[in-house]
Amino acid sequence: MSSKTREPRDAGAPAWGDEPPAASGAETSAGYGVWDADAQADGDEADIPAAPGDLAPAPDEPDEPYDEDDEGPRAARRSQLLFVGALCAWTAWAWIRWGFDPPPPGPAAAIGAGEGEPTSQEPPPTSRTGPDGGAPPPAVPTETTGGGPAAKAADGGPVADAAGPPAAEPLPHGRVIPAPPAPDWPSGFEPPKVVTYTVRNGGTLENVANLHKIYHHEIKALNPNTPFDKELPAGTKVVVYRAERAKPSASLGAPGDGRLEGGVPMPDGPGRILKMIPWKSWGTAHTVAVLDQVLRTWAETHPDALPILVGNLSAPTGGKLPPHATHQSGRDVDLGYPQKPGVEKEYNWRAIDARLLDPAMAWSLLEILAKTRAVEVVFIDRSIQKLLYDYAVETGRYTQRQLARWMEYPRPTGSGSPFIQHVRGHVDHLHVRVACHPDDRRCISRKK
Repeated sequence: MSSKTREPRDAGAPAWGDEPPAASGAETSAGYGVWDADAQADGDEADIPAAPGDLAPAPDEPDEPYDEDDEGPRAARRSQLLFVGALCAWTAWAWIRWGFDPPPPGPAAAIGAGEGEPTSQEPPPTSRTGPDGGAPPPAVPTETTGGGPAAKAADGGPVADAAGPPAAEPLPHGRVIPAPPAPDWPSGFEPPKVVTYTVRNGGTLENVANLHKIYHHEIKALNPNTPFDKELPAGTKVVVYRAERAKPSASLGAPGDGRLEGGVPMPDGPGRILKMIPWKSWGTAHTVAVLDQVLRTWAETHPDALPILVGNLSAPTGGKLPPHATHQSGRDVDLGYPQKPGVEKEYNWRAIDARLLDPAMAWSLLEILAKTRAVEVVFIDRSIQKLLYDYAVETGRYTQRQLARWMEYPRPTGSGSPFIQHVRGHVDHLHVRVACHPDDRRCISRKK
């Protein structure tokens, strides 16, 4: 498939043949509710120069007074004797307080039931295995807020277990403690061989090509028995991707400054409602494979639940995707929060609050994502993190110490690298970033 892209037109737009159309102007939202996208997701703060005078030279020091009686050496000896005396007094106090044993070590990090964990606060190892066996997930590095046990979070609440979880807490059946992606995570994920698009309200093969930004000659080759300009009835399936005709898939660069090679469009299937413009549905083959498996697992686990809304991934060849700052390298996708059924008449993107959020189902979705060991990070607004945190504690789903592995809240935003992090603009959807494939040597991981 060619790496060049075309600007799509509405179903009734005339053919643009082999020449690119004019710019389409302002972009239409895919239906997201309160949409601030990822305006802060990948921005670097500029270095702030020092103000004039910040480094002004210090005034000259006055000359030292002349010591007529040569008291300097004797004063120095007195200072040394005082220091030695203070040190001896402190040592005696320490023996009385602790005996000959050193003070107890700080708290260690927690893991799941039956798994051993080192108590060191060194960074976690990078070598890992799958969730069903092998090495246990690593501990979260210790995070402090400068206030000890009584430290306060950014929103004024107490910082629970700011120093990280303790060792070996039992987990109820089906629960999981997030861990960084395993080096062998692609195993078990099968990218689609063929992806089709279902015509909804009529149109031609040309219209489908425009919607997906596919060259006309390419969609003709994918559908050799379908007339190019003939009106297609609703329900017609048009092939928009075949793995045998595609180049190898790769994520190049960072999510906020990258591109995509060998993109694969997100297929329809169980557990999902595709709510994006088709040309914004492209990702790496492994990103699409992970998402497809997650949503199929959702449908199998909760057959009576509402399907998950699936929003934007990337453009066919990546690059800038307004209004996002990221979504450029084929590894990002927006998913809708699970909502309580019947609260709103229409199931669509909405700003989520306690009235709308189904916290039990939201936790189930997050656990499915974490169990893949292929997800790098999930961005969720801090206000919704609080709802999830409170529900988990009240119901006993997770302890406060285990939740330190899951999310930033109630610690200040930016504390450590938990599975769930806050980035502004994620009140009506959660943002999932799939980890770099081990074979993508030019893929760059970036948590925000």
